[in-house]
Amino acid sequence: MSPVVPSHLSCLINKLVNAGCKIAQCTHDMLEFSAVPAKARDVLHGFNVRTNPFPGFPTDLQPQITTLLTTCDGLSMVKESVFENRLRHVTELQKFGPRIQVCGSTALVFGKDRGRSMLRGSRVVASDLRGGVSLVLAGLAAEGTTEINGIAHIDRGYENLETKLQRLGADVKRLIDIPTQVLC
Repeated sequence: MSPVVPSHLSCLINKLVNAGCKIAQCTHDMLEFSAVPAKARDVLHGFNVRTNPFPGFPTDLQPQITTLLTTCDGLSMVKESVFENRLRHVTELQKFGPRIQVCGSTALVFGKDRGRSMLRGSRVVASDLRGGVSLVLAGLAAEGTTEINGIAHIDRGYENLETKLQRLGADVKRLIDIPTQVLC
């Protein structure tokens, strides 16, 4: 476990709490997080994000948040204002089935419909580190099997990711005979 400085993540924490996530500060450098709604009929609600330099919403978390928003109820808007082409992962994310419209540096994410999962397993390609991890998250949330190629991008920033996810109970494996793929 790595220490966390909650004040460095306040923009993210506020968005997640408003969406319905439960986040508690256990110690000065540790947070407890749950995306499971408090009541069985509750759902996570979409929200709008505009990336900005610190202390704004981190551009490095934008692909992962975009994936989260596909699982939330409602319409969300993601505006990337730091890096060009940071929304390029959306093309692969759309293969999971969510409705996302991109216009320039803005994406409209149409959340799940009536509580049903919008994500279906797919075969996708990771083209960069952050976008690749967003595809792993989508694969974990999707119904069915997902195959992710190009995971060398993910390996650059997440050592032994599949092992860490397995420890959390995820059904993932790296295919030995094809070293650039992982199944979710």
